[in-house]
Amino acid sequence: MPLPSSLDYRERYESLPKEASKHTVSLSARNGNSFIDGGEEIIFDFHQTGYLVPDSLYFRFQIDVVNGATATSGLGSAFYGPFVKLETIIDDNTVDSINNYNQVQTVLLNLNMNVAQKYGNLFNLGFSTGTSIENVDQYATSQNTTSTYNVAGPIQCLLSNCDKLIPLWAMPKIRMIFTTDNIINIFASSATISGITISNPELCYDCIQLGEEYDKKIKSLGKVFIESQSFSNKSTFLRSAGNGYRNIVFNESLSHVKCAFVLFSPISTVNRKFEAVDITNNSGGYSMTIGQYQYPQVELSTNNNKGGFLMEIQKCANVVFGNKNLSINSLEFNITDNGSSTSAAVPGKFYIPFLFEYVNMKGQRVGLSVKNENIVVNVNQSIAQSANRICYLISVYKATLEIDLKNRLAKVLN
Repeated sequence: MPLPSSLDYRERYESLPKEASKHTVSLSARNGNSFIDGGEEIIFDFHQTGYLVPDSLYFRFQIDVVNGATATSGLGSAFYGPFVKLETIIDDNTVDSINNYNQVQTVLLNLNMNVAQKYGNLFNLGFSTGTSIENVDQYATSQNTTSTYNVAGPIQCLLSNCDKLIPLWAMPKIRMIFTTDNIINIFASSATISGITISNPELCYDCIQLGEEYDKKIKSLGKVFIESQSFSNKSTFLRSAGNGYRNIVFNESLSHVKCAFVLFSPISTVNRKFEAVDITNNSGGYSMTIGQYQYPQVELSTNNNKGGFLMEIQKCANVVFGNKNLSINSLEFNITDNGSSTSAAVPGKFYIPFLFEYVNMKGQRVGLSVKNENIVVNVNQSIAQSANRICYLISVYKATLEIDLKNRLAKVLN
């Protein structure tokens, strides 16, 4: 009879060979040391040596914000706010591209950290300083001065979410590109901001060296597969309209979607894409149709019990991060289309969750394939939407990194 792991005293801890070593790599941007807003690319090339420790990957830089007039609040933190896209390129092929990366990071941060954890990271994430918990959702620049932030934080992407060490020595060239956003999308009141400058950007990660003999053993495996996850963000314009049923159609091509979040964001008001509101105004419900099936089977109702949304959000957060931490308070969650006012310190966080992944009879995690299928977001409302919105669909999907060790080839299966 096999012993349960808690009683199997024969288990031994794994040990690395004597010649193994670990060090931190700090990559400088290959195309400069100073960057501004408006679509500039910050490019990093990874070293082709050793093994990358995925969850050690982080980004650090200094950002100077020139404010020519009254005090202005930034949207989100100074760390992730400036970047509209993150791309990962392997052997000149884009394998991971996350649009509106600053928005995706905002959502993920609120689903992976509770308020206390965010408060403990005020400095390195570039939030405003102070004792109020409202400071964990914005950064305020001082009037008639240049505000400087020295920020650093983890990067959520395909590489950082890999579940095993990445053998850089056996892979083709890997490049990561951060693209800066426009000032109007970064600040709540951009008219007084005359410019931002990002300087000394560095992409950092831990690298393990195991030695030639160990590498030969790994190479003899031929092909290896490393599981990971990443994020897709698509959007469409949604005009203000009357009550009734509405269907919003998206196209996606992913074979294993774990979960998804739908956000209805303002176009020109204070928080724009960093905000999500309830367009049913507590008077309807949301569901999603993929193929012939509706998810969930009974729509999520803002009229009957809005608290159920938060329980479903926790389920999705657990699938993505393995925890149920949330940084969403009742004021932020209850922001509606036409009945609530917000500020940069109190943004709307009404994220509409859809959970797809489940564990089958074999103990395997199974996601939803949306290849060759339309994704239809269904809105049922009895009170009209008063303003134009952008509807965003953020999908969390499983991706597998396939590496041909002998021929130094790699591709991503998703």
